[in-house]
Amino acid sequence: MKKILLSALFIIPLVVSAQFEQGLKAGNSDEVSKYLANIVKVNWMGEESNMSSLNLTNSFKTFFETCDGAQLRIIHKGESDAGLHYSMAELSCSEKNYDLTYYYTSQNGFEVVEEFSIEEK
Repeated sequence: MKKILLSALFIIPLVVSAQFEQGLKAGNSDEVSKYLANIVKVNWMGEESNMSSLNLTNSFKTFFETCDGAQLRIIHKGESDAGLHYSMAELSCSEKNYDLTYYYTSQNGFEVVEEFSIEEK
């Protein structure tokens, strides 16, 4: 039983990450929003702020309207010294490419994205 619980602790972040990534691949802001913390530390094209999940969802919606044929490629996944899981990825749209980095951790028993960064290449 102990092994099952330990296994679940390592699988949950992978599931959240995969579902969040599927939302990014599909250009689906509603799907992405399911995995955002209430307040997310954001670096959006060089502008840093703390955004509510609603405001960030709206930013994703606007972004996805201009990002045709999005393709997401995961470059690296890991865990920071502070215990945050992270993913680094490239998002290719029809006309531009972007670097993404996002950190996620447990919050109230659920894994959520707490930090998100997007930069144009």
